[in-house]
This record gives sequence, structure tokens and C-alpha cells, in this order.
Amino acid sequence: MQNQKNSSNTNASRLPREEELFHLLEELYGGIPEAEETLSAIRRGEVDAFLVSTDEGEKIYTLKTAEHPYRVLIEQMREGAAILSTDGTILFSNISLAHLLAMPLEKLIGESIHTFIAPAGAASFQRMLDAGNPAGSAGENALQAHRGGKVPVHLSLRLLSMEGTQVFSLVATDMTERKQAEETLQRAYGELEDRVRERTAELAESNVRLRAEIEERKRAEEKLRESEERYRSVFATSHAVMLIIDPETGDIVDANPAASAYYGYPHDGLTGMKISEINMLDEDAVHAEMQKAKTGEQHHFSFRHRLAGGEIRDVDVYSGVIVIHGRRLLHSIIHDVTDRRRAEEALRESEEKYARFFWDDLTGDSLVSADGQILACNPAFLAIFGFTSLDEALGSNMQSLYPDPQERSDILHLLQKERVLYHHTLILRRRDGRLVNIVANMVGVFDDAGELVGTQGYMYDDTDRKRAEDILKESEERYRILVELSPDAILLQQDNSFTYANPAAVRLFRASSPEDFAGKSTFDLVHPDYHALIDTRTREILAKGSVPPVEIRIIRFDGQDVYVESSRALVPHKGKPASIRVMRDITRRKQAEEALLHHTHDLNRLNRELKAARDEANLYLDILTHDVRNANNVSMMYADLILDMLKGDLKTYAQKLSNGIWRSNEILQNVATIRRIHEESTDLSPVDLDAAIRKEIGSFPAASIRYEGQPIEVCADGLLPVIFTNLIGNAVKFGGPDVEITILVEKRDGEVLVSVEDTGPGIPDEVKEKLFHRFERGQTKASGQGLGLYICRTLVERYGGRIWVEDRVPGHPDAGAAFRFTLQKVTQHGREIVAHGHVS
Repeated sequence: MQNQKNSSNTNASRLPREEELFHLLEELYGGIPEAEETLSAIRRGEVDAFLVSTDEGEKIYTLKTAEHPYRVLIEQMREGAAILSTDGTILFSNISLAHLLAMPLEKLIGESIHTFIAPAGAASFQRMLDAGNPAGSAGENALQAHRGGKVPVHLSLRLLSMEGTQVFSLVATDMTERKQAEETLQRAYGELEDRVRERTAELAESNVRLRAEIEERKRAEEKLRESEERYRSVFATSHAVMLIIDPETGDIVDANPAASAYYGYPHDGLTGMKISEINMLDEDAVHAEMQKAKTGEQHHFSFRHRLAGGEIRDVDVYSGVIVIHGRRLLHSIIHDVTDRRRAEEALRESEEKYARFFWDDLTGDSLVSADGQILACNPAFLAIFGFTSLDEALGSNMQSLYPDPQERSDILHLLQKERVLYHHTLILRRRDGRLVNIVANMVGVFDDAGELVGTQGYMYDDTDRKRAEDILKESEERYRILVELSPDAILLQQDNSFTYANPAAVRLFRASSPEDFAGKSTFDLVHPDYHALIDTRTREILAKGSVPPVEIRIIRFDGQDVYVESSRALVPHKGKPASIRVMRDITRRKQAEEALLHHTHDLNRLNRELKAARDEANLYLDILTHDVRNANNVSMMYADLILDMLKGDLKTYAQKLSNGIWRSNEILQNVATIRRIHEESTDLSPVDLDAAIRKEIGSFPAASIRYEGQPIEVCADGLLPVIFTNLIGNAVKFGGPDVEITILVEKRDGEVLVSVEDTGPGIPDEVKEKLFHRFERGQTKASGQGLGLYICRTLVERYGGRIWVEDRVPGHPDAGAAFRFTLQKVTQHGREIVAHGHVS
């Protein structure tokens, strides 16, 4: 029994006494609201003076008359204080805020407060700024120190007016100690649970022994009562959420006020519930977890609990067995870790983003020690310097990449002095020995003594850009030569005046030198009649970047005005917009256009005269084809009557008269056909060739014509039968009464070959070539006017074919002639007809 008491005393010595623990908690939690209340009162103007205890006694300082003591108070206060502009720029800061941010005070002024707000709290802090509450606003947040550490703080923000300017006052209270105290309290609660279990076991063992000893039992009961009262006091007054739960049924047996406040249920309501109504796990899973706590297998759990309002919160639960009135219950202490979990998740995401940014960055990122050892680098760094692997890079020294070893020493010296280097250009050596142009941005890494211990930053290969600059310079030189040699006038205009003119411009404007254009505007060089056009085109080029060429009149330096073709485009020049004007002298072209215009007027006049002459000729043709034909028909009628009445020589003369009238009608028919050819539409359509041939054969019933025929369609029009009329008619007319005529049709690839052969006197070779021209005829005894074959050639070519004449028997012209021509065959898909560019 004595040994057990000694053991208990030893355990107690490890922990603060309960009175000391509560006193510490009261100081921690009570001090912060008091400080915040005091600062808030100062901001609201409710404090007129401070009572300060000194070695000389108590002194009163008024705020209105003690500007210097007030400033000293702000500078010496533990809380970080600052004056911010409405966009977050730090206008004033005390030294405490600089210490919180681990940044020199002189560099802190002018920085944006947003730079030091941790990403997880950026949105809530921005809402405080946007609210601009003159009464002030406050909340917990975290500051991002300059070297990467996070400081939990309580931020108070208020909108003020200083000399007519709106600013924010900011007070940041370091909550690191408070957070540490909370963690200490959490550990104390765990140890307190152990003590409760130990004391419960001791009391249970004592009760067994006290059954035989009444007095001992009374003393034990008294101790137990005192222990329960202390436990009840801790349970009831603790700010930690506590529940007493029956592990068998899941009933919430008891709950402290902090639990009622946290879950949002009154005490009676909360103690009438089961823990499964709060825990997001299903009832079986909750029971299984309680059994782990009951058996001591597990004491720390992470759950999600539902509050009365439906909000789901992440909680850490520390649960252990406690015996109350003989019942083994679970005493659970619940800590809300929602904000911590969110912060941890945000931190994890931030770290993942940083890692992805580091590895995926297109620039070469690296961390290098002061002695040149490469401590970390990304793939882009490997590619820039030709490392084959990360291990190879990490086993190398940065000094080996510098052709001049002194250059790295100079850089370290600069970093020691400047701390940061921006856009520093270097020439470094790759692993393969090739030199590369590098642009580096580096930040020094310093120890607590301010000594440079390493560098970190990023760099990129600028070799291609440098090479491009060299190429650009060469290109600009070529462009300059091209502009100088251009035959067109080229002017560069900037800020409404000309700054450059090429030699062609000097010649065009008859200036003595390019300097004559200096200070002159467009309106000084353009004729006043075109000033409005220049204004319109200026607005267009500002909207579109370029405008099409236009003809304008310019005024030369000698006062003469000439026409030019002017084009204009916007270009950047020396960091500012400029416009290039290109002008070409079109004086000769304008003269040629005027001459062409006069010539066009003459052609139009001649065309009108020609049309009048054509109309007059058509009148005469109408007279020939109508009136003369009517007269011929009457004459033919009387000639036929005379032939029936006369005999001998008189009948012969009458027959010649009849033949002359017949030839006159034939000429009129040919003239009418030619007019149809020239006046009718050239659109072609499918024509039944077999039907056309048979119809024309029927017009010569007395002739001996052989034709077998086959159904086929060709591309033609209504004048197709005229070809056969002329060819068959010529064979009958020139072949004599015993002539035999053969018509052949042969299909070929895409076309049809038609032959009209006769056994007449034939055609000599010297006549064949000119037979199809107008007023040409063969050397036969028969007469004719030479229009029939010309009409045949015209129609065949109209249909997309060709026509020619051959000997019916090759090598024997006197054995008859063979007239052959081709026609286009109609396609089978869609009956589409294409000939001479006409489609129908």
C-alpha cells in the first residue's frame, strides 16, 4: 500500500498541479482579450490617457498631448503594428512586425502586406480590407515570414483617415505561445486522463480493502468524493469539449457546457442522444471504435462530427475508460481540428504546387552552396548544361561551369552585398564544352550571422536570342540597304512629323537632302484637296494597322504637284508607334490612263457606229432572205410553167433560168443559216444523231444513199441537220445521176466519227486544204458559191469537233471523196454536256 502511494506521488510530480494549470490557462486566455480590448479602445478613441507604473511611481500620459510617448509605446509594444494604404502597401511598421516577418524594417516599408499573408488566409484578409470597417475588424490568420516560416497571428484592422487620406491601421498579435499553450494543455489533458484512470484503479482497490475496515472506507470515500468533485469541477469548467459515453449502448451519459456550446444542443438534448447521431460513421463502425477505446487498444481517434446546424467538422478525439458508480464509461475529449486540417491540406497542396513548379519550370532552377556544390536542380537545369542525370549534376561543382573562375567569386561578392541579382548575364560552359549565353536571377542564402552560405534562383539559355539579335541586326542592315535602293519613295513618320526619307523620296519631292523633311507633317506634303482623305485613312490605320494604296496629289518642294500612289502601315520604332509611307510616282500612268480613256471613248463611238451598220446590214439581209426569196418563188413558178410549154433550145434556156433561180434560193438559205449560227445561243444539248441523219436522207428520195445507222446521242443543237443537208446535197449535185453515197457512224473514246462518202469525181489534193473556207470551191464543172462547206466547218467546230476531206480510196482522188467529222458523245452519268466552255 505504501509503495503504491509513493508511485502515485512520483507520477504527480511530473505534472503541474491542477490549480497551477487552471491559473496558467486563465492567464493565457485572459491576457489576449484584455490586450485586444485595450487596443480596440485606443483605435475607437475611447482611451484618453495611459497610467504607467515606473520606478519613480505612477505617471499619466494623455494621447492628445503625448505624441512621443505614444510613438514609443507603438514601437515598443510586443504586437506588430503597421499603417497600410488602401491597396495594402506598408506605409509604416514598428520593429515588432519586422521581427514577426523576419525582414529588416527598412525593407519592409513599401512592400505589400499581401506578400506576407499566408495563401490559406489571403481571401479572408482581402475581405477585411474590402469591408473597410471604420469600427474595425479582427480574426485569426497566419503571416508568411520572409524566410518561409509561418507565424499564427490575430489580426486587427481598422479604416482611418490621416490628413484626408484613407489608410488602414493593422495590429498583429503573435499567437505562437498561445498555440503552444493549447498543445501543452492538450498533452496535459492526456496525462490527466491517465491520472484519472490510475486514481480510479487505486480507489477501486481501496474499496475492496475498506470493506473490512469501516474507518478506512470512510476516509477512502471522502477522498473519492473530493476526487470526483475536482473531476466534476474540471469537467464543468474546462473549455475543452468533453463527453461521457456508454461504450455498450452509445448513449451520451454526460456532456460539459463546452460540449453543449460546441455542438449547439442544450445539455438535456445532448445527453438524450447517441454518439452515432453526431459521428458521421455508421452505428456499427462507431461501436467498433468505442470497443477499441474501452479495451485500451486505441486512445486517439479522428472523426467527422455533425453539429446541430448541420455543419460537418473534423475532430480529434482522445478517449479512455472512466468508472462512475460502478459503470465503465468512456471519457472523451474532443478537439476541433477543421481549421488545422484545412491548413495542412492547403500546405500540402502548396508544397505539391511548389514541387510541380520546380520540376516543370522551363527555366533552370537550382540551389547551390557557397563553395559551388549543386544541392538541388530541376530537369531544365540539366538540359541547359548537358547533364545526363540528376545524380551527375548533384555530384558536380558549379565552379566547373565557369570558364573564368574569378567570375563566380565576383558574383558571390555581389550577392553578399546586394543579396539579390536580377537579369545577370553570364557566359558559362556546358558539359560538352560548348559556351552558352545565360541570364540568371539569383538570391543569396544567409546564415544567422549574415554570411552567405549559398545561392538559389533560376537561369535560362539566352544563346538563341543572342544569335537572333545578331541575325536581326544583319536583317536590319539588309533592310536598310533595300530601303535605300528602293525606287519607291519611303518615309518614316513619328509624332506627326517625318523622321526619315530614303533617296527616292528626296528625288520624288525634289528636295536637296533628307533633312528637308525634318519637322514637316503629312499635310505639308499633300495637296489640300486630299487632307480630308488623309484624316479618314489615319483613323482607319489606327483601327486596322494598315490601309490599301490610294492615289493622292503631293506638293513638291519646288511647288509642283504630281500624282502618286501612296500606301501606309503602322510599325514600332524605338519603342513608340510610327507609320511608314511608300509613294510611287504615277504621273506617266495617269497620262496613259487618260489616253486609254480617250481611246475607250473612241472605241465606244466606233462600236455604236458598227452596231448601226450591223443593224443596216441586217435590214438588207432581211430584204434578201424575205423579199428576194418571195420574188424567186414567183419566178420559179413561172419558169416551171414555161418548161412545160416549151421544147428544143427554148426549153434548154428555160431550164437554165430555173437552175439560176434555184441557186439564188440556195444562197439565201446559206445566208440565213450563217445568221442563225451567229445569233442563236451556243448552249448545247443531247441530240439523237441517228434520227437527224435519217430525216435528211428522206429529203433526197431520188439519191442512192446507204446507211445502216445506230442509236447514239451527241452534243449539238437544232442546226446539226444542216451539216448533212450540205454534204449529201454536194454529193448529189457534183456526183452526177449515178453517184452512190455511204454514211458511216463510228464510236470512239468520248467522241463519234461521222463519214459521208460518195463515188463522184473526187477532190484534188491541192484543193482539200482550202475547201472549207468561204467562197472556196472545188475545181469541178459544177458551180457553187462555196458557203456550204464553210457552214459545215463552223457548226462542227461549234460542237467541239473537227472536219476534213479524204480520198474515198486512198491514193485515188478520182474514185470519190470522203468527208469526215467528229462530234462529242453525251456522257452516261447525268447527261451532262460540256463543249466549248458551255454547260447545259
